[in-house]
Amino acid sequence: MTSKDDDPTPIALDALDQVVLRTLRREPRASYAEVAAATGAHERTVARRVERMLGTGRIRFTASLLHEYIGTGVAAQLASGAPPVTSTTPPAPSPVVPIPTRSRSQPARPRSSSS
Repeated sequence: MTSKDDDPTPIALDALDQVVLRTLRREPRASYAEVAAATGAHERTVARRVERMLGTGRIRFTASLLHEYIGTGVAAQLASGAPPVTSTTPPAPSPVVPIPTRSRSQPARPRSSSS
């Protein structure tokens, strides 16, 4: 026995589905009532359409957590590029400045003065 989620046949999106998706793309946190008002459909119809598209994998919702607000510090992604170094070319000084890693929840330690 297979469930409807296991059905490999893709569900065609009709005009209402497209309007619902466009509305959610513009306002991802809109309630079913707000999407229904924007599309002219009944709230329960919008809810069933969204639930069907979620269930079949046609759409999905994701959330991004901001590390500085949940107390785990700041996450950063850095990328750099450089030309290859040859034996006749001296290595260039690094323009990378180290970034201190300290969570906002951790207070800065006072620097000790040693003389």
